Amino acid sequence: MMKKLIAAVMLLAGGEVTASDTYPQYAALVEKHAALQRLDKNMVWAVMGRESSGNRYALSNKNARGLLQVIPPTAARMGVHPKNLYDPEQNIIAGTRYLRFLCDRYFDATSKLGCNLDLVLAAYNAGEGAVDKYRGIPPYSETRHYIRAVKARYARLNNGTIPASAPAVLAEVVGRKTSAPYNKAVLTAKTNMADDPVRIVRSKHQMQVAQHRPERKSWDVFGDF
Repeated sequence: MMKKLIAAVMLLAGGEVTASDTYPQYAALVEKHAALQRLDKNMVWAVMGRESSGNRYALSNKNARGLLQVIPPTAARMGVHPKNLYDPEQNIIAGTRYLRFLCDRYFDATSKLGCNLDLVLAAYNAGEGAVDKYRGIPPYSETRHYIRAVKARYARLNNGTIPASAPAVLAEVVGRKTSAPYNKAVLTAKTNMADDPVRIVRSKHQMQVAQHRPERKSWDVFGDF
């Protein structure tokens, strides 16, 4: 039954792997950062394909930017300066860190991925707050279509198979301890991050301007918005 379902999904999505499913100019970066974050690179490719079709300058009406369509608040949470989201490597760092964060949050010991793929994709599209609120996949048609589309790409890239997961219903994963916020590592001298996050060196003028700015939002760790 599962094989028939996967075959049907692949048929609807276009069948075999095509050139548009991966983007050779970014292959080294995807392989590097997928490995650093312990992610299946084909999952990263599937998300990238759906999000931007490999366009590094993609910009959505929700201000999601770049290859993996990361919004500035999420970039800041993941330790990447929002102004760098059109840089392919910085965008991939932010996106893969967020996918790792979501995989840790929606842990699933029964899956080869180590996480519930449906919940991870739902949260990537709609935010973890929506997934937690509905204790599963939110009832948004856009999010449900997004999950189907990414999984179809993933299946094409993965020889027609998708790692199985438990039902996409939250049990005790809400409140599960996940990785520490990356912004702490960005703003301190010491870091244990393997992929060496960008450090922002402020000029004297920038520091003076910052003193006169109104209180910034909690996610704006660099004070640039």
